Amino acid sequence: MNLQQLYFALPVWVQEAALSQYGRYLDRLYYGNGYDRWCEHFDMTEWSTGAQMQEYQLEALRKILSTALRTVPWFRELAHAGFHLYDLRTLDDLRRLPIMEKEPIRQNPWRFVREDEPRKRLILHKTSGTTGKSLHIYWSREALPWWWALHEERVRRWAGVSQALPRAMVGGRPVIPGKTTRPPFWRFNRHWRQLYMSSYHISPATAPHYVEALRRYGSRWITGYGSAIALLGEHLLEQPAELEIKAALTSGDTVTPRQRQAIEDGFRCRMFDYYGSAEGCCVISECERGSLHVQPEAGILEIVDEEGNPCPPGVEGEFICTGLGNDAMPLVRYRTGDYGCWSKRPKCVCGRQSPLVGHITGRTDDYLLLPDGRRVGRLSTAMKQAPSVKQAQLAQDAPDHAWLLVVPDAGYRDEDGNTLREDVLSRIGETAIRIDVRPVPDIPPTPVGKHVLVRRLLDDPALQETYRTLITRE
Repeated sequence: MNLQQLYFALPVWVQEAALSQYGRYLDRLYYGNGYDRWCEHFDMTEWSTGAQMQEYQLEALRKILSTALRTVPWFRELAHAGFHLYDLRTLDDLRRLPIMEKEPIRQNPWRFVREDEPRKRLILHKTSGTTGKSLHIYWSREALPWWWALHEERVRRWAGVSQALPRAMVGGRPVIPGKTTRPPFWRFNRHWRQLYMSSYHISPATAPHYVEALRRYGSRWITGYGSAIALLGEHLLEQPAELEIKAALTSGDTVTPRQRQAIEDGFRCRMFDYYGSAEGCCVISECERGSLHVQPEAGILEIVDEEGNPCPPGVEGEFICTGLGNDAMPLVRYRTGDYGCWSKRPKCVCGRQSPLVGHITGRTDDYLLLPDGRRVGRLSTAMKQAPSVKQAQLAQDAPDHAWLLVVPDAGYRDEDGNTLREDVLSRIGETAIRIDVRPVPDIPPTPVGKHVLVRRLLDDPALQETYRTLITRE
């Protein structure tokens, strides 16, 4: 019996007690030593000029590279190849460094971690792996309060909420068994007053139970996957309810204009979108005037074309990010796999001088359409259990069936693919849909070259034929 199976075997009240205890542990990590000081810092620097922001970034970059070139194996190789700190005179000189790819990090994360940091002090975070791959990212204990203070001051406060207020989280962690068909579809962390709701179980039949839980637990704001929150918004448009939700903060997927309208009209509050990741390289948050601001203290954002050249405003490119706060595992010119463009507007009417992003498109994913009416997306959190899988994708070819395509890495065994399958089904229900595992040499990208975790083939005959050829290939 693994830890997740043990958790599911416990009574609900014991599960919630365990979640509250875990919340106390995270409190010490996230909101402990240094948190208040960083909140004050970010409050003071919010209205800095563009020149002041660039000066801060250059100083922080030099500091993190100074440590990395001495203590991190990957950066020492750069030093041996001829890169020196004095080569970094301006932020434009950052482009002299190569782009850092995900695959080498996935294969050997310790090559990117500083050697003088005791491993027992590092905090492991796993990325959600939107392409079916997950990474191990190691944080220093000093960096976590910095990261969460930035979120408090530049994400939550901009939306008029705070960590201290009761909230609801709509996410992909398996807090309830996938086979659950009756409420509760959530668990309550009393320490944080956080109502954690399963995004996998929202449907027209279950939405009234979710709404009633929001009312009963007194949630003042809601956060999580925008696509899942929009489903609740659609229900509220049909069956309004008196809630105390002040704001909806969405992240993890791209919210369409229709979904935004459903959230704002259904919950009768403002929606604020933001972009962040477990890698800690970039934060982009929406202000009260609706603009997407890059938070310069979090990192340096480049948007580049296929040749690696900077994209002008309005032209979509790939996000290349350099983190400025976590020196335990410095990620410099890290290829995120996300896409977007700079805004054509040089400044926001809110008065803040931080750079503006026009839109973010890299987090769009498809969803499984289950026979019971559920639309289950953001299954990336399930893809963390098999390091011998290079890439994975769920391809739904029938209302009651999907293929789990896996690209094997060295050491792959059939059990690894079955582990991923079982983890997906544990979240959505073992009888919700049939899933068969099929190892393949590669997985087709979307027409714009992106790799997504879920693709529905039901309404696309040409795509069905492409996948049929792939699946039957010997």
